[in-house]
Amino acid sequence: MLAWTERTQAKLIKKQSCDSLNKGADNLLETGVYGLDKNNALILFGCSMAVYQGTSLVFVVPRTGNGQPEPADLPNPVLIKGDTGDEGSIVTSPDFDLATGTFTDFYKGMGLAYCGASHEWRWDGHHFVLTRVTFQLGCGGSMSGDWPVLYRSRVQ
Repeated sequence: MLAWTERTQAKLIKKQSCDSLNKGADNLLETGVYGLDKNNALILFGCSMAVYQGTSLVFVVPRTGNGQPEPADLPNPVLIKGDTGDEGSIVTSPDFDLATGTFTDFYKGMGLAYCGASHEWRWDGHHFVLTRVTFQLGCGGSMSGDWPVLYRSRVQ
């Protein structure tokens, strides 16, 4: 599935500069295949590595039939002026919890995570639904667990 996604999404991977990775950093990036449900899988394709966090492209891939891998649609609110809320299918420090179907990302504005943002999405069988956002604009010394929750929804 990973090789198939890499072949069919080569243009997007190149556009995001994920095709010229430093091979020494490859093992630090989140790359993998996870089952979302009986029909779909989640693909994380490691993209870039900074000093303390990495990015990955996210794809939803059909497990059966003739469908093609597609970039994941991850709803994202506008948090600051000039932001479009459309980050596409690239996320920072991603994680997927198989038990709950929860997909998360975590962006640190500084190495000690004094500021940044985190998002949680749940797979509903068709697409990802935003369930939680935390955001700390000013890097004033608060840790990520203390960042304000800007959005939270109940999953049923």
